[in-house]
Amino acid sequence: MQDYKCNKYFYELAQTPLIVNRLRTKPITDVLRFIRVETKGRSGKHINLDELEAIRLDLQGRIEQGYKGTIGIITSFDEQQQRAEKYFRERLKDYPRLKEEQKLSIWFVGDVQGEERDIVYYTFVEDERNSEGGLRSIYPIPDGTADKITSLKMQRLNVGFSRARDTMVFVHSMPLEDYMDTRRGDALRFYSTLLEDTKRSDHFIVDEKTFDSPKEKELYQLLLQTDFFQKNRERMRIIPQFDIGRYIAQEYKKYIPFSLAPCNEGQTKIDVLNDLRVSAFVCQCLCIVNC
Repeated sequence: MQDYKCNKYFYELAQTPLIVNRLRTKPITDVLRFIRVETKGRSGKHINLDELEAIRLDLQGRIEQGYKGTIGIITSFDEQQQRAEKYFRERLKDYPRLKEEQKLSIWFVGDVQGEERDIVYYTFVEDERNSEGGLRSIYPIPDGTADKITSLKMQRLNVGFSRARDTMVFVHSMPLEDYMDTRRGDALRFYSTLLEDTKRSDHFIVDEKTFDSPKEKELYQLLLQTDFFQKNRERMRIIPQFDIGRYIAQEYKKYIPFSLAPCNEGQTKIDVLNDLRVSAFVCQCLCIVNC
């Protein structure tokens, strides 16, 4: 889904990226979304109907606009998962078809191992008026006994946050800082920071056919992950399949002493420039331009 490494805690300790490392072909605002819900009292112990309604409205809008991808919903409590099944069966238009054709599934976060969907909604249930600390029994507490990669709670967290192939939508009824009593708060803060930082200088590929080979695509992804790029992303563009020969001919030919670059028989000066392009693989497939 994304072209970013995860933060130090989740990436280095867990060695499991929270966002699947796929090439992104959409703006960051299309693949990472936060929906803040103002609850209207339709919440109970481990159930939040207002969050379910927010998911229904967002999903219904996508379907009406022609969305054809697969759909998943992950809940933090068994009670919310069971209620969501009934809620969407009764209120979501075309529910049977979505189950059949677009693999609409609703899981408790502990039961999602091995599943993936194009879009995944996350409902965290708790709100400011009905927060009983129940999520502390689901997710690891910072510096608690389960705060290590080998624990079931940490594995649950990492698995739950890596189920989306393309889009993640977080539906929450409290400010994000109020979720910091568990490691899930670290994950939400990471994604929120990622969203805001990336919006200022977004890098994505509209069409993967731009690349002539899998290796060029792989090189592009590796460049995006370098420390150099991450530190300078707001001043840089990466242009796949940049025609370096034509660029040199147009921009720098007046600086090139052609007398020092003898042509082979039958070659023109532009042929020599094109040979420069062929001789450098990295420049042939990608050009980093300092803006």
